[in-house]
Amino acid sequence: MIKKNTFYALVITTFIISFNGLSKSIGISNYALDKNVYLSQNYNPLEDYVSLRPEYNLEKTNTTEFRNITFCPTNFSQNVDTGTCGAVVNFTLPTTDITGGSMVLITALGNGDTFPVGLTTVTYEEYDAGNVATGLTCSFDVTVVDNEAPTAICQDTTIYLDAAGNATLTAADIDNGSSDNCSAVTLTTSQTTFNCSDLGTLNVTLYVEDAYGNTSSCVANVTIEDSIPPTVACQDITVQLDASGNASITTGDIDFGSVDNCAIAYMSLDQTTFNCANVGNNTVTLSVTDIMGNTSSCTATVTVEDNIAPTIACPTDIILSNDAGQCDAVVTWTAPTGADNCAGAVVTSSHNPGDT
Repeated sequence: MIKKNTFYALVITTFIISFNGLSKSIGISNYALDKNVYLSQNYNPLEDYVSLRPEYNLEKTNTTEFRNITFCPTNFSQNVDTGTCGAVVNFTLPTTDITGGSMVLITALGNGDTFPVGLTTVTYEEYDAGNVATGLTCSFDVTVVDNEAPTAICQDTTIYLDAAGNATLTAADIDNGSSDNCSAVTLTTSQTTFNCSDLGTLNVTLYVEDAYGNTSSCVANVTIEDSIPPTVACQDITVQLDASGNASITTGDIDFGSVDNCAIAYMSLDQTTFNCANVGNNTVTLSVTDIMGNTSSCTATVTVEDNIAPTIACPTDIILSNDAGQCDAVVTWTAPTGADNCAGAVVTSSHNPGDT
């Protein structure tokens, strides 16, 4: 009978340790399988298989030490540096308790770097004294906040009412280069539409807002003007001289519905009175001025007529006896006189004083 003793040694080289939520693969040596394995005496190495059913004891022959990251910064926020769209960020570096170990930055930005506006995650990894990563990391968030208000710059401007008496103002009309340290700006104004009631100079506020909700404002002087003259319309008229040989007209006689986009201030005529010298056609100018001093004019024909007949003072009837020895008589009377509202009345008669 052949009895063969075969010894197998099982060496465990690696196992996993979990501690406080951190995991680590740790190499272990000096563990052995201390149980013999026996084969049957009818063992045929070409046909039989070995059934390995060991009994073993694990004995720890060295000591494993737990290591830890001793400090990791917490999340924090920082405002932008003045006039920039970022911030130079400084923080206390993370530390490890591994003698000769180190914490190595594995993300792009670290202590002393310029961080952009927004959230940036910073990660450090732990390395042992042999410059081998332990698998432990330290991560924290740095949030850079844009708390800087944009710069609002205004300029004064003049706008003109249109034919309907309206005008529109845009923010660009009073913006003179407003800007922000980080982003484009949104511009709005306190008033955008104007009409005739706004004529003159008004204060308009320009509001400037950046992408992060920071705002600022400035005030511009906006002058609203009306440069459109009135639309004037005339009509021809005929007037009659009175008994004194005079006539007069008003602007209302000549005006035929003149209008303005805002309001008419006053109307005037270059001639309002007429007399006998003006009998006939006369050209008269109507001028219309609006509340902003814009003026338009038109002309009309004023026809002056004298339809009043002249008057005459006649003597009373005369009865005389014939002259002695005559069949008639020499008659005298005061010559009649004529009058008219205009000059030049002429008196004619069939007989004259002193006729027979």
